[in-house]
Amino acid sequence: MFSRFHKILKIAAVLFLLLVLAGIGAPYLGADYFQSRIEGALEAALGRKVSIGQTHYTLFTGPGFTIDKVAIDEDPRIGIEPFAFVPELDARVDLLSLFTGKMEFSSLRLVEPEINFARIQNEADSGIWNVQLFLERAPTRTLPPITIRSGHLHVKFGDRKAVIYLADTDADINSSADGLLRLAVTGEAYRSDRQSQGLGRLALRGNYLPATGSSPGKINLDFELERSQMPDLVKLFDGKDLGLKGYIEAQAHFAGPLDRVALRGQLQTSELANRLFLPSGGSGPLPFEGTVNFLTSEAEVTSVGGDSSPVALKFAASHFLNNPEWSAQLSLRELAVPAALEIIRNFGLVLPPGIDIQGKLQGALHFGKGEGADGDFELAEPVVQLPGGGKLDGGLLKFEVHGDGVDLQLHTAAVEHPPAGRFDVDGGYDLDSKTLIVGVVSRGSRIAETRKVFGPLPLLENFTDGVWRGSVKYIAPPDAPPIWQGQIEVSSAQVTLPGIADAVTLSFPAMIDGSRALVRNFKGSIGTMVFTGNYRYEPAAARPHRLNLVVPAASLSEIERLFGPVLVRRGGLLARTLRFGRAQVPDWLRDRRLEGTVGFGELTVGDWIWKSAQANIQWTGTTVKLTGIRGTIGDSPVEGEGSIDLSGATPVYAASGTLGQLDYRGGQLDLTGKVASQGSGDQVIANAKAKGTFEGSGLHFSADNTFEHAAGTFELVFPGGTANTKLTNLELSQGAETFQGQGATQPDGRLVLDLTSGPKQLKLIGTLLSPAASQ
Repeated sequence: MFSRFHKILKIAAVLFLLLVLAGIGAPYLGADYFQSRIEGALEAALGRKVSIGQTHYTLFTGPGFTIDKVAIDEDPRIGIEPFAFVPELDARVDLLSLFTGKMEFSSLRLVEPEINFARIQNEADSGIWNVQLFLERAPTRTLPPITIRSGHLHVKFGDRKAVIYLADTDADINSSADGLLRLAVTGEAYRSDRQSQGLGRLALRGNYLPATGSSPGKINLDFELERSQMPDLVKLFDGKDLGLKGYIEAQAHFAGPLDRVALRGQLQTSELANRLFLPSGGSGPLPFEGTVNFLTSEAEVTSVGGDSSPVALKFAASHFLNNPEWSAQLSLRELAVPAALEIIRNFGLVLPPGIDIQGKLQGALHFGKGEGADGDFELAEPVVQLPGGGKLDGGLLKFEVHGDGVDLQLHTAAVEHPPAGRFDVDGGYDLDSKTLIVGVVSRGSRIAETRKVFGPLPLLENFTDGVWRGSVKYIAPPDAPPIWQGQIEVSSAQVTLPGIADAVTLSFPAMIDGSRALVRNFKGSIGTMVFTGNYRYEPAAARPHRLNLVVPAASLSEIERLFGPVLVRRGGLLARTLRFGRAQVPDWLRDRRLEGTVGFGELTVGDWIWKSAQANIQWTGTTVKLTGIRGTIGDSPVEGEGSIDLSGATPVYAASGTLGQLDYRGGQLDLTGKVASQGSGDQVIANAKAKGTFEGSGLHFSADNTFEHAAGTFELVFPGGTANTKLTNLELSQGAETFQGQGATQPDGRLVLDLTSGPKQLKLIGTLLSPAASQ
């Protein structure tokens, strides 16, 4: 008994081994003998002309064949390219069909096929797809189960393939006794015109009822899109990155005839704009519904939010399989601005620092492929916080969005701020460059009160009073500091300048361009002086402040008083008492950089009146340089240059130049020399030291002594405020005789000259100034 069982076991083992060897070797055995029968069986199963390459037996997956390079022909009305090309097809034979003499297959498995979904282009059959013809011609009730693995599904229109295709596609197609085809398809969508990651996998599951007579086929399918990045979805249909961020997933149900399929579903977003759909915040679905015509590639979808939702979306598309055209509409109804700002931030649009908006937004925005955005919004009960700390509030702000996704315009009626005055405000936001532009028009506003609304405006930030008119624009790009531009007129404005004792009153027109400013023909006053001039601010220049100043009349004592905080900077009590240390240089003086010209109609210097006085000035920190000094004292022209050192507690002065044609003792005298001094007030004269040369003619030193020509050098000091003079290298001509010598003033104020001409000696005693001049 045991021996018999042992023999049966051996036979079974041998048979199993033979079966395994047959399964391993079957793929290497050609089945060309069955090629014509296999082609016929495939054509019968698929309802299309089929051509095949080499065939091999297979046993492990069931008795059947592995077929290389299978081409399934296309309907002639569509084109000559095959409906599908399959590198490898596994066909399992229906064993029962072998007994009928007619080969049939129980299943077909297509590995990495290239399948073309194409539509007939002639008008008579417009809208009919090859897959419809395929399913209508195939014997649906006996169609074997078809499995597709790692396939590529393309859409064709004539000879041109759509840029969107499905890759890594797996599908299962099964027929049923009721004539329905059960479908299960998964894949990833790509664009053929660029290298990019596909979307998350999408899936279709449901059934299809082929067309009968004049009725198109019907579908009943569930669609699912796994979590995908929003930029990939936008680029898939639009071909470019619109800058949207975040993730999206979707579920939908399609039901109905192919020319009017009803659609219902929902979108789920994350890290995108949840508040766009859920004003309360958090994540959640966006329900939608619509219709799709797959025969004409048209769709229309709207959001389903009910009356409680402040946001509604509507989307329409045509030719969405070959050349998508789309349009969308976003409608808002009393949407709180904080929620709208969150939407803006999620879409990469960030308001400049310091700006905040409150209110309720309502309106509609239309989008279109290649057309950008267009729409109108109203912001009710607006409160706008401005960067400078001020606020705008009004009854209504109107927004206009238009252009190629570029410009957002803001319009508002005049904003009344009684005591500040009346403002008109408009502006825009460039969606491409993310640049905010806000324009402000003043028809006569107080500067001090305007600052409370807008913060410090350029050029006016230091003014404490006055009125301004004109228009300015606030431009805030995303990656650079904001700037102002515009033209204004200012009247009766007051400003306190560092280092100036009194406030300055100014009236002027000005042009502002970013950090640059230009002021022409200003008029002003300070202390007892009035003046006019021009001013320019060039921040990139070595000395950014450029000033041209004209003063009709002034006195040197008044100028010294006004510039007292610059000229005299005493140290602390200990430093003043012990007289050591240097006065601290304030930042405003250390940073001062100014150049220009200054001119005086009349400048009173002590008892002298200096007419048409002018000079070029370069002020760099604690150093002031004066060049091109000129003018007239009486009828005597003055030319020279000078400097002021402001680094100490009191200024240090230095000057050089000429004083020509000076009336002196009945003749004329020309002086060339240098003068230096320091201190303030009377100290300037007391500390003054001068030296130089002189040359004159027709000088009446006394009643008995007249010199036709005089020359020499001089040194002049003023101890106690009295002139002390030393004259050297004197050369005086009297008739044919020439005297040489020297002279000096005596303690009693007399001037004594010691002269010689050969053996002749001459001693003259007089005064430095003639009696008339001394008066």
